[in-house]
Amino acid sequence: MKIVRNLLIVILILGTIRLIIPFAALAGVNYVLKYKIEDYTGHVQDLKLNVLRGAVAFEDLHIEKKDKPNALMVDVATIKVNLSWQDFLNKKAQADVQINNLDVVLTELPKKKPPQRGELTFAQIRKKLAESKWASELNKFEIRNASVKFKVPEAKTPLSVSHIDADIYNLHFSPAKDWQLADFALHGFLQGQGEINLNGKVQPLAQPPMVDLNFSMVDFDLKSLNGLLLKLLPLDITRGKLSAYVEAASEKDFSNGYAKIFFDDIDVIANQQKFKSGRHVLIEFGTALGNWVLKNAREKSLAVRVPFKIKYANTDVKTTEALWSTFENKRDELDRKLENSVSFSQNREERSMF
Repeated sequence: MKIVRNLLIVILILGTIRLIIPFAALAGVNYVLKYKIEDYTGHVQDLKLNVLRGAVAFEDLHIEKKDKPNALMVDVATIKVNLSWQDFLNKKAQADVQINNLDVVLTELPKKKPPQRGELTFAQIRKKLAESKWASELNKFEIRNASVKFKVPEAKTPLSVSHIDADIYNLHFSPAKDWQLADFALHGFLQGQGEINLNGKVQPLAQPPMVDLNFSMVDFDLKSLNGLLLKLLPLDITRGKLSAYVEAASEKDFSNGYAKIFFDDIDVIANQQKFKSGRHVLIEFGTALGNWVLKNAREKSLAVRVPFKIKYANTDVKTTEALWSTFENKRDELDRKLENSVSFSQNREERSMF
């Protein structure tokens, strides 16, 4: 009888702990989200915890800007984290993270300002991780079905990237003289139809962050940006598609790369075109004239290759080389592909000559 009683007491204690830990963890997470994040506040609706498996799931996360909630809103359906207890006991933190149904809405770009007392900044988090005696690593970081929308004032349609799937593998947080780079890949659609592919290597904890990236976007319908173009330039497109290929590498204080852009089958001035202003007339006719003069008649494409270098705040864009590339394309169309000509080793050579 005594054994049964003791067993029931142990079960009761373990059951109580199992109930208390998720509740306390949820309260702690919500406290940090509400009071300890620079410029922002947030809330998690539910937290599920399995201590034995090292698994935790956050459900219905919402984050917004403190002083202007509509300026930035982040909503996440679920965040799943899996830890390895065996590595944890050996002072080695390894985790897999998956974020599902992430939605970000912006009405203005975040502005950098001094943090308030007690608030955590990304720089502070990066410093703590770099100084930690623990070897930390994200084995796999996944984002599934995400979207980002930027609402431009007075523009009818927001600028958006949807159906985003992103992966980062083997992201190391351990301090090192030579930062280990993580592989990353991202796929999505600009305005719901322009397919985007981004991949390369990254180390966000280096100061400044290191990145070697390849970007491509094929057959983006420019008409979908008319609301934004009319607001910014003004310009509206009757017909045409955009494709782009970009390579860039950034390390320490130097970045270099190129952007290769193709405008296909462009038609600017419609038969019943309505102009908003004299400036609108000049931009439309100037764009139409430039397209007519410089496009490749056989392929109906206008293209430009723009090389660039950036050191500290100094930007060097090779405008003469870019202009010459448009004439080369008029004679013989530029290659519609990535050149694989930019890397960290090439970046270091360019830096020494800049």
